[in-house]
Amino acid sequence: MQDYIKEIWGWDESWQINDFSKAFEFVTTLVIESDAKFVGYYQIEKGEHSDFLRMLIIKPNMRSAGIGRQILERIQKESYDKGKSIALRVFKQNSDAKRFYIKNGWNVIAEEKEFYLMENCRVH
Repeated sequence: MQDYIKEIWGWDESWQINDFSKAFEFVTTLVIESDAKFVGYYQIEKGEHSDFLRMLIIKPNMRSAGIGRQILERIQKESYDKGKSIALRVFKQNSDAKRFYIKNGWNVIAEEKEFYLMENCRVH
């Protein structure tokens, strides 16, 4: 995400470390492994009525292997099974991520300055 952050706001290492540390305390962070090797992680804020996917990061060399889709389906199912909706934000510059979410049934529901707000439109 560093390249997008640099382009939009500029990179401030201490701010990034502090922000990540705060988020780590308040959101569920799970590591994604394949064959006992780190391939990514995701962070999800669990709310009473809805969940918010903060991050879904897959290492570049592991993308297009179906891992992201499998994780996304699992995240959605967990939310839907609890009767909750789920949303996320994607940087406008990150066309690959936007395309990935659209391909997996998500729609843009709002446009913000730097982001698209997306929600899954599949029936749950």
